[in-house]
Amino acid sequence: MEDPLVSLLARQSAKSLREMDESIGGQLEDLTTQRTWVRRALAAKGVELEPEAARAAPSATSNGNGKRPGRKRGSKRGAILQIMRNDHDPERIWLPSEVREALERMGIDVTVEAVRVTLRRMGEDQELVRPADGNGWKLAPGVSSPGEPSTTDLSEASTLV
Repeated sequence: MEDPLVSLLARQSAKSLREMDESIGGQLEDLTTQRTWVRRALAAKGVELEPEAARAAPSATSNGNGKRPGRKRGSKRGAILQIMRNDHDPERIWLPSEVREALERMGIDVTVEAVRVTLRRMGEDQELVRPADGNGWKLAPGVSSPGEPSTTDLSEASTLV
């Protein structure tokens, strides 16, 4: 007998299912990172985890190469849009290094190259545009500014940590 939830999901388009999968993957990675922070804070307070919980604790370097696992496409987009929308100058040109620094201030660890790729993809999706000289990125016309409602609001993230 087939699982009714699988049957229901199978009615969705492949594109929709891929987007759902990417979203869930990003959420899992975010929760893993949050759990790591909480466990580090507990350790800083001298609180030891129970042996079973310690074995189940995810590692920030679980991919074996000494770096945190990569994030799925789209998981930095909301943060980048929030950074650019919250800037007082909607015409500001952002360099990838400036975006990376702003993301790091938000606690998102990312390389400049990953930021470049995300900015390029956001440009392809008409969320950002390049100035005439081709250096940097800015919000595309029609993308909401700080005073306008945003579809991506990361203020809820503070309640998760």
